[in-house]
Amino acid sequence: METPTNPTLRVVDLRKAAALARRHKLVSLVDSTFGSPVLQKPIELGFDLALHSTTKYLGGHSDLIGGAAIGKRELIAKPPDDHLSRRLMDPEGLIF
Repeated sequence: METPTNPTLRVVDLRKAAALARRHKLVSLVDSTFGSPVLQKPIELGFDLALHSTTKYLGGHSDLIGGAAIGKRELIAKPPDDHLSRRLMDPEGLIF
């Protein structure tokens, strides 16, 4: 999920969303690009993984491009080796 959302800036209750994911035994992931790690800390609110854009808010001067994945080591150290995961992690969409 993404919160605040782009482009409408709707805000999701992260505690409730994380609890819903846990109840259904799902790994929860939030794109926290607009929230930035200064203003929004999804891991502290119960999420398993958080994505932050280092391009928009951490760099601030358009002088870098990047991102950060925050979460437990076992969730980010070795991604699953399946077709869907490989497609999602290929930014050019070249893996079929």
